[in-house]
Parts: sequence; structure tokens; C-alpha cells
Amino acid sequence: MTTKKETLLYKRVNKHLPDWIYFEKNNNPYLSGPADAYYEGRGQIAWVEYKVLEAWPVRSTTTVSVAKLTSKKTWPRQKAWLGRAHGNGIPSAVFVGMPGKLVLVLDTPQLWNREWLREEMNLVEEHEAAAWIAISVRHVVQDLLRQEGTLSVARRD
Repeated sequence: MTTKKETLLYKRVNKHLPDWIYFEKNNNPYLSGPADAYYEGRGQIAWVEYKVLEAWPVRSTTTVSVAKLTSKKTWPRQKAWLGRAHGNGIPSAVFVGMPGKLVLVLDTPQLWNREWLREEMNLVEEHEAAAWIAISVRHVVQDLLRQEGTLSVARRD
């Protein structure tokens, strides 16, 4: 059995994650919509949908979009699912794997719903995509307060 390109992408991104992040791969043949990956960390969760662009378009005027990389039946459900999570304050993103082990991180509905020319893409390396996950699942305010020594648990006697 061949491994899906999305699976190879999330494995390459996940190898850069710290050990304290919990990861679960979603694969539900009866329900299309939930994102490919669930991440859980210190006080927060995140969802990431993985897509892969296998080759750059030949023409510089050809656009790339998440909709073009997904079936017409599946993407509307995925988009609605991610949009609902994002609207509820849960970090949600689409990671598009690009040639050269680069990743396009689209972390708002406005970004994952638009079309992109190659020169417009702000591509990052896989370890930077992993950093987006780590930052997203970390309850930063609590961590900062602990570092400053201003977060304490009141004792009740």
C-alpha cells in the first residue's frame, strides 16, 4: 500500500514538534470534514488540514488554491468544519506542502479561501510550520505568568 503524500507531510512536520504536544491523526471514511490532524498542548488545541501541491504550475499566472487540491465534494465540508473551529477560537489551519519541502501555512478562512500566485506565497520550512502548531497549542499567558512568578494557586485552609 502506498503512503499518501499528506501523510508524509504531517510526519515530516511532526518530527519537529516538542514531546509535550499530543497528536492524533483523523481518518473517518464515513464523515468528510474534520481536519486531518488534532494537536493538544498546554491549555489549547489546534486542527490542521494537510494538502500537497506536487509540482509548481508551469505558467507564472496560474493560481494555486486549497479548493483546487481537494475534491469538490470534500472541500466545502472541510472548509465549514475548519471555519467553525476557527470561529470558536480554536487555532485552525491548512498546511500546503510545496515542492522543496516548503509549507504554505494558511491560518485564517480568508487565507485558505483565496487563490495564490507563486510569488505571493509566504513559504516556510517544515520546522517553522511545526512552530506554528507549538505556539498555537500553548497557553502563552499562563506560561508568561509562571515565568514572572505572578501565577499562583491560592491555598484554602
